[in-house]
Amino acid sequence: MPATYSIEQSYIKTAANAPSICFQEVKYTGTQASLRNRSVLEPLIDLSQFSFRAIIDWIDVIVQLDRVSQFRHIQAQLLNHHHRNCHVVAVDPRPGGGSDRFVIRFQEPRSLAAIHMACAKLGLTTTVPQAVTVNAVELSLDALPRHQSQKLRSELFGIMAKTIHSSADLFAKESSRPRFNYEKDKKPTYLFERAEHRHDIDPLRWPTWDRPLPADATLSLGALEDAVLLKLMDKMVDQQDPASGKVRVLPAEEQRIRIEVTLQQSELGSRSVETLEELLVMLTRVQGSYFQFKLPTFASLVDLPVGATKAVKWEHETRRRQRFFNSGVVGLIAMHLGYSAFHNAHRFDLLHHFRANGRKLKTSRRGNGKTSTFVSYEALNRKVAAAFLDLHRREVRAWRKMEQETATMV
Repeated sequence: MPATYSIEQSYIKTAANAPSICFQEVKYTGTQASLRNRSVLEPLIDLSQFSFRAIIDWIDVIVQLDRVSQFRHIQAQLLNHHHRNCHVVAVDPRPGGGSDRFVIRFQEPRSLAAIHMACAKLGLTTTVPQAVTVNAVELSLDALPRHQSQKLRSELFGIMAKTIHSSADLFAKESSRPRFNYEKDKKPTYLFERAEHRHDIDPLRWPTWDRPLPADATLSLGALEDAVLLKLMDKMVDQQDPASGKVRVLPAEEQRIRIEVTLQQSELGSRSVETLEELLVMLTRVQGSYFQFKLPTFASLVDLPVGATKAVKWEHETRRRQRFFNSGVVGLIAMHLGYSAFHNAHRFDLLHHFRANGRKLKTSRRGNGKTSTFVSYEALNRKVAAAFLDLHRREVRAWRKMEQETATMV
């Protein structure tokens, strides 16, 4: 009978008891040769209890005008075509603040076509190939319980936090490291301590000092200045105003789990996305690149003969399992990076030891990268992919309608 693991969760904002999340360990039955004789931890959750919807949360565009103007005039013009006040910043302003280039943020746009039409009303230049270019965008995925329940939301939050995958380098600098916040403007809590804080052990390799994510906190992967920033949260408030400190508490039926992914211009450029039309096409590919969920696999040690090798591997797999329970797939990636750094640092000494004893250090040609022991969380990935496909269809319909209306006016 498959083993079932219950992982406890906690809240940090209230004293209430958070629901546990459960995983079942089953034999891997896929075709990937490197994963034979391994088991997979599968979440025990009914995803049909949730509806999934993808949206464009905001988008920054750079517009090139045929004249010099002021940001306040641009804002006033846009209010005639967009349902919310736009944040407008002049690029390379001249004396007096005027410019012919502006960065405009459209919050919760109705469609990419609506942004295109609003920008066209500003009087764009015809002297450059692209008068409107995409500078940054935030894409969001909402998971709303069909029958509202904080218990359901907390369970899905925990499952997503354990299985979310990021291909970005989250350990290159301090500000990118996996962390969580639970109050605005408070210092974040990092999931893994830095090595210099623990002189006896390496926190990336050992799960002893992990800081598990509370079910009512916000998980951040990446920094504000990074090409990609991912956030996962249980969204219960909306439209926060930093200046006044006011927030709108969402009614129970609108509270949902949200994943926000911010893509800066450098990331969009690497995907050959410069225009609104190119961003529309990219919507069909974002799930596999930025909203990816994976499941861990573990080695089966039953058939290994009793001895030191089995004991070492057993200890390693036990640590991997504990790390996943603490911090999920992101934690296992951190563990792999920690071991890789350790092995690289001691490889020369190990080679010297083997050669001194007349032995040869064997290396495996089997893939052993940081994601080599993961498999796709197909059930959730299909839900997410369907949500972004629906977003793409909505945007295509709006774009075609705009083109038809433009052709009629001509």
